[in-house]
Amino acid sequence: MISAIVRLIPLLIITSIIVYKLKKSKITKKKFFIKLTPVIGFLLLIVALFFPVENLLVNFDSPQAVFRYWYGFSKINNIIYGKDSAWVFYSSNGIMFVPKTENGYKIPNIFTYKRELGGSDGFAYVVHHISGTNDYYLFVSSVIEGDIVYILDKESKDIRAKAEKSKTTKIRDVEWSYFYVYVEGFSESDEVIIVKEGNEIELE
Repeated sequence: MISAIVRLIPLLIITSIIVYKLKKSKITKKKFFIKLTPVIGFLLLIVALFFPVENLLVNFDSPQAVFRYWYGFSKINNIIYGKDSAWVFYSSNGIMFVPKTENGYKIPNIFTYKRELGGSDGFAYVVHHISGTNDYYLFVSSVIEGDIVYILDKESKDIRAKAEKSKTTKIRDVEWSYFYVYVEGFSESDEVIIVKEGNEIELE
C-alpha cells in the first residue's frame, strides 16, 4: 500500500542518518542508542498508522482516492455516501469509513467512528456514528423475511431512511438477510422495521 511506503521511506532515511551521526559522535553508551534508534523508528511507524500525519497536509477528492492510497488496488464493491463521510465496501467483507471535511476527504483513524449495538426480535444492527458529524450508518442482519429496512421516527412515523436488502446467506440452515443504510441522525426516538417489498409498513 502506498501509505506504508510513504511512511517507511522517510523513517528509514531518518533512522539511517541518526545511526550514522551516533557512530561518528563521542557520546557515552553509543551502542545502546544505536540499537534503540530502530526500535523508536518502528514505534513511530505504528503510531503513524493509527494517526495519519497526511491529514495535516493532504486532502483527497473522493473516498476512492483515500482507499487507493491506504489499501492499494483492492477491489471496491460499493460506496454509500453520507453528508460528511462515506462507507466503502471492499474485497469480501472489508469496510472503511472515510470522513469528509470542507476541504475534502481524509484518512480515517482509530477515532473516526463510534459503534453501538441494537436490535429487536428477529434482527440485530450495528450503528456506526462518524465522530464530529451527524452521519450514522447501520448494518442490519435479520432472520425476518423481508426485502426493505426502514428507519422511522417513533413519534411522527416519518420515514427517515430506507434501504433494500443487500445480500443473503445461510448459516446452519437459517437464512440471514443483510442491509446497509445511511441516516442523518439516529437516536432512541428512531426505530428499525423490516418489511417485504410491496407491503405497507404496519404502524401502531
